[in-house]
Amino acid sequence: MSKGSLNPLLKRQLKTRYEIVPATFRDLTYIAANLREADREEISCLYKDWHPQHVAHAAFFNSLIDCKFVVLRGSQPVAAFGVSPFSAMDPDIWLAWAFGTDAMLRAVPAITRFLRESFIPDLRGRSNVRRIQCFTLSSHDISHGWLKGLGAEFEGTMKSFGRGGEAFDIYAWRK
Repeated sequence: MSKGSLNPLLKRQLKTRYEIVPATFRDLTYIAANLREADREEISCLYKDWHPQHVAHAAFFNSLIDCKFVVLRGSQPVAAFGVSPFSAMDPDIWLAWAFGTDAMLRAVPAITRFLRESFIPDLRGRSNVRRIQCFTLSSHDISHGWLKGLGAEFEGTMKSFGRGGEAFDIYAWRK
């Protein structure tokens, strides 16, 4: 049977479906324990005592309930993203974060649509958010392109930001 002769229902079932839902601690823990290598490299150098559960804990407990999401492929969590207040000193500055498993790259179009169409405009419209910033490992080129595509502006490089001397780039959305 050729692909062209499949009925529409079967064609829909063959397509990969991604669902974006509010994050649970369980899903964040699963994703953090199964990070793709680029995310593990980027995140682990920021922790004194790296452990995937620390990443899940920080993402879950530092982010407001309506500001943390996971991407499911079927029932399998493949990516997480969100924002959290950056500092108690200035609650109008927020930190964007994202991490995922090896399956995250296929979910990027769905995540991008969600971010562009609802999440970023909603955040920028809040009266208590004047800046959303994101730190990314300077060698993480894919992240840089994605952030620029989402409207973030490159602001500079922070040398020795990682615990092993790794440089990080900062991107931001400003009001």
